[in-house]
Amino acid sequence: MASEDATSWALCSAFALAGKDGISMSDIGPALRAIAEVTQMSSIEDWNDEPGRTQQQVLDAIDAALERVEGVDRRG
Repeated sequence: MASEDATSWALCSAFALAGKDGISMSDIGPALRAIAEVTQMSSIEDWNDEPGRTQQQVLDAIDAALERVEGVDRRG
């Protein structure tokens, strides 16, 4: 269960909780593959937890993964 006082979350935990937010589990696999392609890492957790990783880098990776999955440029 997520704390109402939390101010940041791990990327892999966001995927684990996605189903609780009404996201179809059939969408999780493609999303995980897209994140792996964008980060070029086999472990999202290792990438997310690298020293110096910024919130903006994580958000940029999510945007890039969304572009791959949805086929659109989300950077405006």
